[in-house]
Amino acid sequence: MEVLDLNENGGLSGTLPAEFGNINNIEVINMAWTKREGTLPSELGNMNSNGYSWLTEFNFANNNLEGTMPSEIAQLSALRMFDVSFNKLSGSIPQNYTDWPQLQVLYLQGNSLEGSLPEEIGKLTDLRYLNAS
Repeated sequence: MEVLDLNENGGLSGTLPAEFGNINNIEVINMAWTKREGTLPSELGNMNSNGYSWLTEFNFANNNLEGTMPSEIAQLSALRMFDVSFNKLSGSIPQNYTDWPQLQVLYLQGNSLEGSLPEEIGKLTDLRYLNAS
């Protein structure tokens, strides 16, 4: 499976299983507007650890996710788009989220994040869109 697109599937709800971290060979995961709740499992950083593909798009926008953003997600080193906007995430932005050299889109708006943007965000030379309002 290369693409998992369940966008706007209101029939899905509940927590996101940690087993999603076992998914291999996926390039796009889009679960925006799916009524997800609970936390983002740290195991998500393991996606594709045994596969040949790289996850490039991670979209969990407009859900009810809460808690902090796990630093393990930074292991998804080929991300070009990371969107967790309009959830209930709190805490600060992990500093290692700037370890995505190909990142072009970073949407964090509409959460309860605290602190400042990591200074290293200036190293994201491919970044085109950033919204952390």
